[in-house]
Amino acid sequence: MRNRNKLLSVLLTAGLLSACTAPADKQPEADNHDSQNNTVQDENKVIDVYEYHGEMNAQFDGRSFTLEAVPKSIAEELVVNNYYYDIASEYDKLSNLYGDNEALKISAANEKKNFDEGIYVKDYVIHDVTTLTQNETDALLAEHIQADIDQYSLSDTAIVKADIDLVWGEDVVGAQIDSGRYPRIFLCGKVNADDDWLIYEVYWGEMYGY
Repeated sequence: MRNRNKLLSVLLTAGLLSACTAPADKQPEADNHDSQNNTVQDENKVIDVYEYHGEMNAQFDGRSFTLEAVPKSIAEELVVNNYYYDIASEYDKLSNLYGDNEALKISAANEKKNFDEGIYVKDYVIHDVTTLTQNETDALLAEHIQADIDQYSLSDTAIVKADIDLVWGEDVVGAQIDSGRYPRIFLCGKVNADDDWLIYEVYWGEMYGY
């Protein structure tokens, strides 16, 4: 009887161990399952990556918009839309791209007034749009940007450079700048983490050696 109880104890212990530890030939299946889970997680991350779904080419009653470089972030798309809404004469949407900068909002209102009077850009070509790193930002420009970041209390920012060509309409006389190719730098950001990205300032790149 004592030997029988001892045998049952050994068998019970062996059963518990086998329930807790997978056999050696089953281990790869567990690893494979983990690998599949990681793959699914990676795929989910890819789904969350920013994608541009806006226009690359558009025509509006003889005015044209051409985008040659796809934006890679929400901030870069803001800059693209700054020119798209201008060409599309959607000036309320243009104004809504701007943060708490009264000068930019007044500029959007003036663009609408000028358009109604036949004064407008006929063609925009955006050759490139890219987010500048700290090393790519001119020292003087960086000082001005930091002052504006402090002024608007921005918690998150992106400095976006646009390489654009513009052509004025035939009836435009005495425009502030001529038709031609220009670099423009945009301070994009948001005050709080849950805020939308907006444009807070625009700088003329040629004034900083771009």
